[in-house]
Amino acid sequence: MLSRYFLGIYPRTLNVSSYHKKIAKRILHLEKKISLLSSEEIRKRFAEMREAIQTGQSAEKLLSEGFALIREAAWRTLKMRHYEVQILAGLCLFEGAFAEMATGEGKTLTAVLPVSMWALHGKGVHVHTTNSYLAERDFELMLPVYEFLGLSCGLLRQKHTSVEKKKNYDCDITYGVGSGYGFDYMRDQLAILNSAKPKLGKTFMASMHGYKQRKAFKMQRELAFALIDEVDSVLLDEARSPLVISGAQGGANPNAHIYQLAEKTAKGLVEEEDFVIDKSKKSIDILPCAHEKMYKVSPPKGLVTPWSFYIRQALSAQYFFRKNVHYMVDEGKVVIVDEYTGRRFAERTWRDGLHQAIEAKEGLVITEVSKSAARITRQRYFSFYEKIAGMTGTAQGSEREVWKFYHSPVMKIPPRKPMQRTELLDRIFGNLEAKWQAVEHKVCEVHEKQQPLLIGTRTIENSELLALRLQKLGLEVQVLNAKQDAEEAEIIADAGQKGKITIATNMAGRGTDIKLGEGVESLGGLFVLGTERHESQRVDRQLIGRCGRQGNVGTTQFFISFADDLIVQHLPKLTARFSTKGELPSHYIKIFTRLQHQLDAIHFEQRKKMFHFDTWVEEVLQMIGH
Repeated sequence: MLSRYFLGIYPRTLNVSSYHKKIAKRILHLEKKISLLSSEEIRKRFAEMREAIQTGQSAEKLLSEGFALIREAAWRTLKMRHYEVQILAGLCLFEGAFAEMATGEGKTLTAVLPVSMWALHGKGVHVHTTNSYLAERDFELMLPVYEFLGLSCGLLRQKHTSVEKKKNYDCDITYGVGSGYGFDYMRDQLAILNSAKPKLGKTFMASMHGYKQRKAFKMQRELAFALIDEVDSVLLDEARSPLVISGAQGGANPNAHIYQLAEKTAKGLVEEEDFVIDKSKKSIDILPCAHEKMYKVSPPKGLVTPWSFYIRQALSAQYFFRKNVHYMVDEGKVVIVDEYTGRRFAERTWRDGLHQAIEAKEGLVITEVSKSAARITRQRYFSFYEKIAGMTGTAQGSEREVWKFYHSPVMKIPPRKPMQRTELLDRIFGNLEAKWQAVEHKVCEVHEKQQPLLIGTRTIENSELLALRLQKLGLEVQVLNAKQDAEEAEIIADAGQKGKITIATNMAGRGTDIKLGEGVESLGGLFVLGTERHESQRVDRQLIGRCGRQGNVGTTQFFISFADDLIVQHLPKLTARFSTKGELPSHYIKIFTRLQHQLDAIHFEQRKKMFHFDTWVEEVLQMIGH
């Protein structure tokens, strides 16, 4: 089946094989036979399959019949029956592949096939989603199918206690936010580590008297099966940052004066004269000549690191972290905004005093520095599962990394209907004003015929800037960014209605279907307008994929400039060179594309180094007996 991939020297995206197509045809052929069974007979047969698998029979031998039973259960409970392409995707996922499915092809329903079959092993299946809304939505939507088949299903909620989480983990299937599983795994490991170790001889004496030694409370069972939705976002985009459990104690920082003085001192330093910035590496080097300014006033008491470190963090806060781009201020607190999804992460903080430096910059109450109680990379965490699989619309191009870290192939699933999306050439400008004026003109042109528009921006700052410009032209705009997180799904689902103009940061609303309103098809479908290229081409493709779903018509086009963050951060000389230029020839797109390829390679190396470091630490701990 996938052996030809495993033996390959250079991984590549594979198309579904004739073997998969043969099984899919067999499953479709079983529809007539299975449909004659009563609901009770289906449940009984599925229970028999569970018993057979748990007593040693191979699940692969029962795959065709199992998928056919699941497919019939979905029809009887939801009036939804899997199409052939969804069955093909389900087969690939069952084998542990990453399935690339076009947006709108029904990933939620597809997931039921491998998840239900894995659940028959009795070891537990974890379904990872990108946010709590999608976890709850998918859980509630698919629960009737699982209950019909006699499978238990739980949902992890953020406010659940450890006991409540354990109850949900003990179910056959558990839905939850991807990072939550990793944090719960670390909490379990901390509980084991912190549990009182029995004194010498106590275990022996307890066994002699027939007593069982009390074990540490664990929420999770042994990790067995994981299905990851939007797998590229979880395992690639977010994998440069490890999962970290903080041991911070809330409240005000008793050494707040240190960060406030560092911020004031940093403002007195001059770039190139006192320090140099490497924007590509996001690093700052303080020059020796700056020491006189830094030590003009004696360093404050209470330092836990050199004074220069506090100054460097204050400079980083000023030059690398922008409000409404990398973070936002909500109710007097700094809230991190994820650069890939545009979502808020109120529970996360930056480490090593950087969070406090940003609080000082914003004039907020400075909190205590978070201390890492446990950390793990996503690559290492997912290596603990027996089998993982994932779904996404944009895995192509990442085959090498997926194979290296997760030993999973990338399988391309054909769309059910031919793609009818039109992708127009990028329009490229020398400066921001020229770009925004062209965007305004295009929006007015498209809106005049009542064709709906979805406009993608990279930051909250740009989404609000563009909204203000369009409102001044008399246009009604709906903005979707991290500030409207709770309304996300409702706003994005309505983006396909006639005359709608929706501005969304990056992939806000990802996973929510945009259905075209009445008469929109004849207008050309949804028009997706990108206002900036991202560091990763996959994120650009995710935005493009919001239109032309399920064979619908649609159009996409990007408006980009040499003053966009991508160029400013990595090729600043080009920003200055083209600052007086208006619209430029389309062949300049090569500069953007080449830079994206270079950054993808850099990010891959960062993830690889982090993974190797994590592995090395684990080996050292094992050597010293931890």
